[in-house]
Amino acid sequence: MNKRFLVRLLLALIVLTVGVLAAATINAGGLVSELSAQAGNETPSATVPTTFVYFYRLVWIAKDAPQGCLAYPPLDWDSRLGPGGLPYLDQVRIISATVTSGQKYWRITKVKFENINESGNDHSIYVKVTDENCWRVNGEKLVLSSVGGLWEYPEERPGDDWCNCNFFYPMYGDGYAVHIEDQYPSDKIAGMIMPMRRHVNYRITFQLTTKP
Repeated sequence: MNKRFLVRLLLALIVLTVGVLAAATINAGGLVSELSAQAGNETPSATVPTTFVYFYRLVWIAKDAPQGCLAYPPLDWDSRLGPGGLPYLDQVRIISATVTSGQKYWRITKVKFENINESGNDHSIYVKVTDENCWRVNGEKLVLSSVGGLWEYPEERPGDDWCNCNFFYPMYGDGYAVHIEDQYPSDKIAGMIMPMRRHVNYRITFQLTTKP
C-alpha cells in the first residue's frame, strides 16, 4: 500500500468525520426549526442528507489507488518483441537512458504488443506516463520519431479519455520510436513497425524512477 493512498485515505476519514458532525448539526438545526414552526414562529427548513455525500467521496477517493506499485519494478516485456521474438519484430528494442545511481529518469517499465487478433483492427502506439507511485502524470512531452524523419509531439489525452493513456498515435507503416522530453533523462523504445502492414498495437508505460 503506497504512501499516497494512505494519505488520501486518512484525509477521506477526516472528511467523513467532519461530514457526520455537520450532518448531525444540520439535523439538529432542522429539528429546532420544526419545533419553532409548530409554535408558529417560522416555516420549517429542509434537512440535507449530507452523510451520504461524504460516504460517496470516501469510496471514490479509495477506489482509484494503484495497487502493487514498485519503485523499481522489473521490466514487463512482451516476449514476442525483440531478438528471439516474432519475425519482423526483432528490431523492437529499448534504448536505455544514461543515468547514474541515485538519478531520476523516465524508465520504460512495461511494453505490451497486440497482434492482429488482439488489436481490434487498431494500429496505434499507446503510452502511459506515471510518477514514482504509479499515479498518472500530466503535462509531460512525448516525442514520437521515425526512421522516415518524423518528429512530433502528440497531443496529450485527458484523464478520462477512452484510450486509458496519456498519448496515442496511429501508425502508418513507418518504424517508430518514442521517449519523454523532460528535465530528466528518458528511456526510448524504437523499432515499432506494422509487420507486413498488419494492424497491431504497442502499449508502453513510462515510470519516473530513481536509479538504484
